[in-house]
Amino acid sequence: MPSSILTNSTPSSYIKAREHILKNFFVRAIVCFGNKTFGATGTGTVALFLEKFDEPPSRFKLLKDSVDAIWKGESLSDWEDNDIIEAYLAHVGISGSDYKEFISAKSDYMQFASIEYFNNYITAFKESSVVTAKKKTPKFKNLSRQEQHYVLQSMFYEYVKAIEHEKLHFFGLVRTQNTLVITAPSDNAAQKAFLGYEWSNRKGNEGIVITNRGGQLYNDKDRYASDTLAYAVKCSFNGTTVSNDILGNTAQYFNLKDLIDFTQPDFDKSLRTSAKKSVSILSSYPVARLGQFAGDENILKGKAITKGNTKPGDYKVVAGGLSFAYTNNTYNREADVITISASGANAGFVNYWNERIFASDCITIQTDDIIKTKYICYYLKAHQELLYAIRPQQAGQPHFYKADLVKFPIPDIPHDIQQNIVDECERIDKEFERTRMTIEVYRSKIMKLFNKLGVITAS
Repeated sequence: MPSSILTNSTPSSYIKAREHILKNFFVRAIVCFGNKTFGATGTGTVALFLEKFDEPPSRFKLLKDSVDAIWKGESLSDWEDNDIIEAYLAHVGISGSDYKEFISAKSDYMQFASIEYFNNYITAFKESSVVTAKKKTPKFKNLSRQEQHYVLQSMFYEYVKAIEHEKLHFFGLVRTQNTLVITAPSDNAAQKAFLGYEWSNRKGNEGIVITNRGGQLYNDKDRYASDTLAYAVKCSFNGTTVSNDILGNTAQYFNLKDLIDFTQPDFDKSLRTSAKKSVSILSSYPVARLGQFAGDENILKGKAITKGNTKPGDYKVVAGGLSFAYTNNTYNREADVITISASGANAGFVNYWNERIFASDCITIQTDDIIKTKYICYYLKAHQELLYAIRPQQAGQPHFYKADLVKFPIPDIPHDIQQNIVDECERIDKEFERTRMTIEVYRSKIMKLFNKLGVITAS
């Protein structure tokens, strides 16, 4: 299938397809093929190795009973109920008491804003079109401030309940599954060795040219050969693993739950092909998450727009590349804004724009304090390689998500230190422009400045 089946939310049939897979099958292995697999098309493709659940009874329906019991606060001694909720809370990093209070829907929902997991819901709820439309109605406007808060609170818990119930349900399905992920190398020569063939455009010899039949995938003469990736896939159906000598650099085992992001409020069951990496920062100053420091409301996703839907104009359209993609006659971000590319080979790339832009396939950060915004930008630029390192792979294609960005740690330093950093970094910018300084040296100079000022004490 196309690799987009694992991650795309449009068309909605992609989400439905993932739901069907997770509801009915063990995901034993995922094989991500490179752009040389099917010739000139360059299409990213995946092969999924699935095993149907041993039913009846329906595992999906049994798990629904467990999730219902959890939400109703019933005794969790039956079947897997207690195991599911304990594993889920450990996975998303919240306490049982906080979760119990949250799902009771009796407390002021804003009291959960200090807990990152719940704050993701609060931010998404406030930004939703349903809330925006509600606030515009005359009936809502005529209510007192307290009455408006109660209306929004009721809407919030109703909004959250459906998503959280679904998350628990699917977590129960995947929590014990192990999945083998095989990813073709990106290097052309390595991909040729992986596949055992290459594509030729030479006249009279067009098409596939076999170089080593089976490559690293299978043994053409012995289907039971134990030194191939095909053997590793076969073993995954038996619940056994193979050595790293067989897997090499192209394959790895994962817990399936680690390939699905259960922290995002828009739970679309996307299947990553690599697990998230954690990030820690040491500083002489208090360390906050970026969403807290910049303001979650100031970190926004761009709006998708294709070249065919633009009208050439004065505003650059910033998508997933290192620069702008094309121009448009309208903008959706004011000047002095940070952009972080959201997908493609350059996902995670940090840039700064001192002009109005149209933000498309990127995430933007813009505070009401230009010094703070610039400090954030230089800090992220200094950690560019770390941003690249933590981006999840989606069927071999890097992506960067807002949910990961808001959690990125940043030292919460005084404004005068921010000003000092910005002044010094702008001098480095000018030096970079007038010399042949490499980007690696540029980032190193900024990092040394952070170290000198105690903003970063280790990295």
